[in-house]
Amino acid sequence: MPNPKKVALVDTLTEDLASAATVVLSDFSGVNVEEISELRRRCRVADVKFRVVKNTLVGRAVAGTAKEALNAHFGGPTAIAYSKDLVAPAKVLKRIVPILPPPP
Repeated sequence: MPNPKKVALVDTLTEDLASAATVVLSDFSGVNVEEISELRRRCRVADVKFRVVKNTLVGRAVAGTAKEALNAHFGGPTAIAYSKDLVAPAKVLKRIVPILPPPP
């Protein structure tokens, strides 16, 4: 029996990702709460949605859509940033990279 909260989340992600012009995936290993909070704040200011969601749920959300190719990249701790603006997610992530720890 599917969990109603997870079904609702998959439905929301499906709608959001279908209308997104850009989707950026990021490994957030080693990033602490303070750094993630700052990233989320910057995303909100730029009208970019930033989510950390289970890979299987995001995989279900993109299944059968134009963004299904993203499934190959869901592994480990993956965060997604997406927006209707073509360059906003990349700009936000590029600006915050200098304050984040180097990848493991």
